[in-house]
Amino acid sequence: MPSGEISTTTLVADALSKGKRVFVPYLYREGSTSLMDMVRLASQEDYEGLERDKWGIPSVSAASVRQRERCIGENGDSDLADLDIIVVPGVAFDIGMRRLGHGKGYYDRFFSRYLAPQNVDMNNDSTHGSPLSSRKSTAWLVGLALNEQVLNHDNVPVTATDWRLNAIVTGDGRILR
Repeated sequence: MPSGEISTTTLVADALSKGKRVFVPYLYREGSTSLMDMVRLASQEDYEGLERDKWGIPSVSAASVRQRERCIGENGDSDLADLDIIVVPGVAFDIGMRRLGHGKGYYDRFFSRYLAPQNVDMNNDSTHGSPLSSRKSTAWLVGLALNEQVLNHDNVPVTATDWRLNAIVTGDGRILR
């Protein structure tokens, strides 16, 4: 797993044991673009059987994707699965609900495809990390962070394509909003 990120293994196991629907990231290429979708896990055994990628993160195989429920799907249809919470990893976070990822943009592109309302200017700050009522989905974006990863100033560098989180949960159990 990339250094500095919290493992979600226990969170996934707990959610599955309580009968919750759990989705995990699936990375794929569409033409020359790398994209991310979220695909559903069938069970704890399914999760434990996932192959680990080069960072040690359990990853869904391309061969199993067609049998799984997806959030966006192959044609960009985002009416396939509705998520309540999207747990978002990061290297750093700040009190303004900004996050710094690993720089590939997978999550922000996924949010733009899955959450953004139709015909909205994503460069307009009033819609960026927009109120839940104006999104296609009402999913909350929640960052998981070690205390050391949360900066006390609004100084995590962001661009117009970065989405703000709804909350950050820290290692000591605090919920920042």
